[in-house]
Amino acid sequence: KLAMSNLERWRKDAVTDAASFESVSKNSCSDQTQPNRCKVEVVPGDRGVVTLDFTKKYGKMFAVLNMANAYDPGGGYAYGCPAQEENMFRRTDCHFSIDRSDKDVVKIKSSDVEYTSAMTNFLNGAEGKVYLDTASPRVCIRGPEDITTNDECDIGYELLPEESVFPFMELRAAAVDRRRCGQFI
Repeated sequence: KLAMSNLERWRKDAVTDAASFESVSKNSCSDQTQPNRCKVEVVPGDRGVVTLDFTKKYGKMFAVLNMANAYDPGGGYAYGCPAQEENMFRRTDCHFSIDRSDKDVVKIKSSDVEYTSAMTNFLNGAEGKVYLDTASPRVCIRGPEDITTNDECDIGYELLPEESVFPFMELRAAAVDRRRCGQFI
């Protein structure tokens, strides 16, 4: 609720002057002169910080790539693993998007869960599509990793101020895993 309220506020404050709006429109996917093209910006920075900046600037919700583990929901986030998916799961409510009772998506493995082979294939893009949840936006509640803390109880990510909590759409897709094929480059 807070994230959606913030989005609505940013939507009202978004780029609205004619010159800026024209620039944004020309670079959007709705450009009718080239309907199948859009501008892609590669911006260095923390995934959450960059997404928050763009959400505030344009007043729109963005899809954020989760470079997912194809077999284990959240990868190793519960065990302290440091990859991108794990970072995302620690800083957002992505953990709650895994419905442990949905037998089409996950199966119970000892005390944990793993994806079904059908979900693994989906995340791997086996049929040319991957997971994008537009119906249930995720919410980012924590900022970038802070490695300067010495507090053992601190998970290393400060809570965002309430006025910076933001929604996003999770695009969950796995990279090709070459380790098992002996083709790791």
